Amino acid sequence: MSKPNWKVDRFTGYYGNALIKVLHGEDVKNWDNLKKQVTRIHVNSSELNIDLDEEIEKKEREEKELEEAKTDKAVNDLRHEWKQQLLFEVEE
Repeated sequence: MSKPNWKVDRFTGYYGNALIKVLHGEDVKNWDNLKKQVTRIHVNSSELNIDLDEEIEKKEREEKELEEAKTDKAVNDLRHEWKQQLLFEVEE
């Protein structure tokens, strides 16, 4: 600005290194990788017709079944432990 006739002949000579650092930074690499992964995703048109309420109910049923299975296992483990204690007391 102090030299009215001064001009930049080569843009890369002044800003190239700064731009290269930005373009090859980790954030840019991560973003590029994410874009590549997204472009590889193929969605069938039949998958787009998902009933959300049905999917929620299905997940809730699965969670309930899992909790019941955990409870059943815990009860069976306790019964087994009690039987072992009873057997040990009888042997004494």
